[in-house]
Amino acid sequence: MSEYTRYFAVKSSSAIAVRDVLERAQIKSVVDAAEDGFGFWGRYARERGTPYAWVVVTAPADSGFLEDGQFYHHDRFDHVAELFPVVISFFQEEDMRGWSLKIKTAETVTEWSFYDETSGDLSTADRTVFEEVFERAFEVLAPLLRPRKSSGFLNSVGIAYFEMLDQDKAVQGALSSGRSSVLRAELLAPTSPGPSTASGPIEASSGSGSKT
Repeated sequence: MSEYTRYFAVKSSSAIAVRDVLERAQIKSVVDAAEDGFGFWGRYARERGTPYAWVVVTAPADSGFLEDGQFYHHDRFDHVAELFPVVISFFQEEDMRGWSLKIKTAETVTEWSFYDETSGDLSTADRTVFEEVFERAFEVLAPLLRPRKSSGFLNSVGIAYFEMLDQDKAVQGALSSGRSSVLRAELLAPTSPGPSTASGPIEASSGSGSKT
């Protein structure tokens, strides 16, 4: 079993709204706001005095074998990202040291890797992306943009941190109800009602940065 960590996070305060959008798009996924446990430090959301602002989405890649036996693997980031204003993809190596972020805003998709002590020295344009997406001064975020600091970074901006959660494996076989997208709680309670007919809006920051 892989010990990589990879999953998405959508900037929204409503897990139900995110689930309903993914359900309509027929993207196989499990949605979890993870406000309690699983590595999320709840005090960050409370200290900011605002609702929980990110929802974790695990959506496995489309993968398999072609008729000629060649293996294919198509990541779902583009499919998820086109549905929401702000989406990130988080990846962490098996050694828990190196990690990376891909950030999609309304205007751009940018990606950064943090594998050495100088990798967090970003350009002015990159810093603007981080400040607008995570709504924190870059000076606050900078010390966490280093190897082995991924959990601290995610928790500090209000995104649940999961260790060794590989979305390519986590969701496989989980959706036995025939539905495309469910809340994690619905996996534990299969009789839960389906997607709501009226869900709240997807909330996201209006600003976006550009990468030079």
